[in-house]
Amino acid sequence: MDPSLGPRLDAAAAALCAARSPALRAGILASDESTPTLGRRLTAAGLPNDAPTRAAWRECMYGAELGVNGISGAIVFEEALEQKTHGGQPLLRLLTDQGVAVGVKADQGLAPLDGGAEGETRTKGLPRLARGAAKEWAAAGASFAKWRAALRVPPSPEAVRVNVEELARYAAACQAAGLVPVVEPELLIDGAHDAETAASALRTLLKALFAALKAHGVRTSGVLLKIMPAVPGADADPTTPRPSDAALATLTIDSLAATVPADVPGVMLLSGGLGEEGATRVLNACAAEAASRSCPWAVSYSFGRALQASCMAAWAAGRREGEEAEAAALPAARAALEAAASANSAAAAGAFAGEHPAANGEARDLREGFRGFRDDAASKE
Repeated sequence: MDPSLGPRLDAAAAALCAARSPALRAGILASDESTPTLGRRLTAAGLPNDAPTRAAWRECMYGAELGVNGISGAIVFEEALEQKTHGGQPLLRLLTDQGVAVGVKADQGLAPLDGGAEGETRTKGLPRLARGAAKEWAAAGASFAKWRAALRVPPSPEAVRVNVEELARYAAACQAAGLVPVVEPELLIDGAHDAETAASALRTLLKALFAALKAHGVRTSGVLLKIMPAVPGADADPTTPRPSDAALATLTIDSLAATVPADVPGVMLLSGGLGEEGATRVLNACAAEAASRSCPWAVSYSFGRALQASCMAAWAAGRREGEEAEAAALPAARAALEAAASANSAAAAGAFAGEHPAANGEARDLREGFRGFRDDAASKE
């Protein structure tokens, strides 16, 4: 990496998780769902999975007042780079005009892992990074990127080895092109594991990850880490009481404190199937726990469905009825996204309290089944 890029990467990474005020910290909207994944959500909402519908949904999200409600960046799917608004302007201008940085989904989905345990995966996409894709994204206006690895709990040694190596190679390619890499080694919520097992797996995974980043010369002060907090698996014994949010935060921050270098600017939590309210409250507990220990890195969020779910429900109800109904539904849909962003930005400062703004709160189940490899989501490198 060109040494002159270092300070710019550091500043850009720090800005994505910066404190806006004592009660508000910046976070990231993850809106980079692949065409098959977004299509499943649109179909469930009674809408077709076609390019005009996907563009209209993105216009609904990106036209909300995101910047003033704490959103510092939005991760987008590559299709969005070329899409236009209903009025004909570049879609992503809705983000950049309000000071929201654009990030790109760098990976191309998952593939079965040879030599791993049953169901384990590696992530596709390194060949196109080697061909200069990160430079193309930077030229198109992106300032950061994201790469997701998906690992079951507990992961096999081979799954850890392969996935952290790929994450490190991605991060090095992004930094060489001037992009901040968001490094996402997601421990899947799928499974019957308890929170303690998740925390142990997180510690093992992050120790290996930062060793790989160092080996590839990645500047950790110009990286953001994105992880699933240490929570019980979705299939855990329902008769066993769920640990409190404070207990989950202690497990999560213990693992981070033992592994994450002090110069990493931020750890962004993902929601990973937690409900809208549940994701916010776990984030709030983790941020408060990190602050109480004076941890050197910020704790913030990079949420997808935990920001989008209520917004999509309101927007889709209008779009199903036609153009006039969709236009009438837009203010309420965008208000739902704005309220979720504000709540989570407060939670990232450890300052969320009171009723959650989600339409159905914890009652809205955001789990979509196994988030690992699916044949219908496969894509070619």
